[in-house]
Amino acid sequence: MEKEINKLVANAITKLFQTRDKAVTKQDAQLFRSTQLPEVEYGSVQGYLSIDDLRTEILFIFKDSSLTRVVLVKETYKPKGEAAYSTYVLYFVVNTEKSWFVYKIR
Repeated sequence: MEKEINKLVANAITKLFQTRDKAVTKQDAQLFRSTQLPEVEYGSVQGYLSIDDLRTEILFIFKDSSLTRVVLVKETYKPKGEAAYSTYVLYFVVNTEKSWFVYKIR
């Protein structure tokens, strides 16, 4: 039963990051904002939408509590007119009644 729940959680978190990637590619600020709680430090919509493409690879999901997870990702950014580069980022996500949302980035 717990494996099934973990798989459902992992799928939901994967969808969250796919939505963020899609929002950047489409340059859709509203869609991007829909993936995170307001006032997320280092989660500037303008910053993310200043790039042409974002590809996120989930490397590890750590269960922090029943409602929160810490997600280690590799983000590959493709700025306008520049070479792509990657960085590793920790995302803190929370499960609400509606969905999973980013609430902190480090």
